Amino acid sequence: MGIKTKVSGTWKEIIPLSTKISGNWKYIVIGWAKVSGTWKVIYGLHYYGFFGGGNSYNTIDYINTTLTTGNAVDRGDLTVAKWGCGGVENYIYGFFGGGYAGSTSTNIIDYINLILTTGNAIDRGDLIVAAQQLGVVSGFKYGFFGGTDDTIQYINTTLTTGNAIDRGNLTVGRAGSTGV
Repeated sequence: MGIKTKVSGTWKEIIPLSTKISGNWKYIVIGWAKVSGTWKVIYGLHYYGFFGGGNSYNTIDYINTTLTTGNAVDRGDLTVAKWGCGGVENYIYGFFGGGYAGSTSTNIIDYINLILTTGNAIDRGDLIVAAQQLGVVSGFKYGFFGGTDDTIQYINTTLTTGNAIDRGNLTVGRAGSTGV
């Protein structure tokens, strides 16, 4: 069930971040709209979901998130083979932080452009401490990595360079938590 609004006395379902082009409704992925006389960037829903790493793999796969059937497709590679990393995102970039590279924790943060379905990840910077099995939370502008010890680290997800910053601490150090 989607968002509804009343149009001419009748409730109509609204497709979030869509616009009518040549008589057809289209999803906006990235675009511009004039809001109160000022041009603003519009970020919309992206069509792809990405899976990175696992065991001794550096593979990045993707799926079309508007479909409920079909196999993943190879998109490219992470900068190192790793598993147990955490992923955060905004509407343009996705970031894979930390994980195990072999049997050693890593602090590497890779990123990809979420609009593209080809290309390898690029090294963005480092976590402040090497970490794996992270609980992660994505906000509009910041992505948070929590765990391994009690450290909460964050990055600005609108930037493609820079290291993580210390935000504070979890109530207890732990690995394998889940963020929402």
